[in-house]
Amino acid sequence: DAAGGTVTPASSSFKVTESLTLPTPTWEGHKFGGWQVTSESEGSWTKGATYAAGDVLSEQYGNVTFTAQWNDIPKGDLTVEVTGLKHSDNAICRVRAVSVADGLEHAGYDITLTKENSSITIKDIYAGQYSVTLADQKIYDVSESNPQTATVEGGGTATVTFTLTQKPDVKRYAETYIENVLIKK
Repeated sequence: DAAGGTVTPASSSFKVTESLTLPTPTWEGHKFGGWQVTSESEGSWTKGATYAAGDVLSEQYGNVTFTAQWNDIPKGDLTVEVTGLKHSDNAICRVRAVSVADGLEHAGYDITLTKENSSITIKDIYAGQYSVTLADQKIYDVSESNPQTATVEGGGTATVTFTLTQKPDVKRYAETYIENVLIKK
């Protein structure tokens, strides 16, 4: 019984002379805590006994029901701050946060920078360690290491800060662009 999660196969039979490897169920937002024998004891099974996913069982007999035990994964927030904007126009940065543990990606967050400091908070992400990348910079370079690692604690807020520096050729590019526009008019 996956108890809210999913597992393949949903049920299984095996002979006493064979072995059974317990599968790993999944349920988003939950951490698997083991398989517990929940049926009335039949044969050699002990009600309440707990086994881990991947355990290889052999020489057991009788009908049994294993029920998945789950623990909620706590959630927290991740704030990405960007400082150092010197350009008067808006700049857009893409924030990408990827869970180090399971590769779950929280991506597609755009920060529109309109003043010296700007930030975005990604709310209610699962607690854990994240690799945070600031990408798609055409006008600015990122001063710190990119990506940075942030650890989100349940109920808390982790913060990473990126400092931008204007690329040296941007001013020349902007002046050339303005000259070209003025000449065309």
